[in-house]
Amino acid sequence: MIRTMIALAAGAASLGEVNPSRLLDCIRQVEGHKWSDPGGAYCIQPSVWKDRTRLPYAYASSKSHADHVAELHLNWLARELRGADYPVNTYTLATCWRFGFEGFKRRRAVSDYATRVSNLYHEKQY
Repeated sequence: MIRTMIALAAGAASLGEVNPSRLLDCIRQVEGHKWSDPGGAYCIQPSVWKDRTRLPYAYASSKSHADHVAELHLNWLARELRGADYPVNTYTLATCWRFGFEGFKRRRAVSDYATRVSNLYHEKQY
């Protein structure tokens, strides 16, 4: 439990100005999946789930479990982006969410998905 709290606190710093809950809400809306779908509403891939937790993949359809794993994944993506000297913002994180970090590096092109997530993030009133 303490290890998880430390990891989340460290992760919050790695996301900078990006609110992870808000970004995940936007990702969920753009993905358009149901919680009962494989990978849940965030459409988390089995390989990502396995890299971030020891819980069974079926738990990806549980919001409480998926939220935690999704935040861990966003923090990992932010560290990878920062380590490769890319900006950490809603657009780059959404692109990585959709295509993976390696996919982001190969693409570095306009991503309609990331544009939609980023626009939604910045338009929403919280």
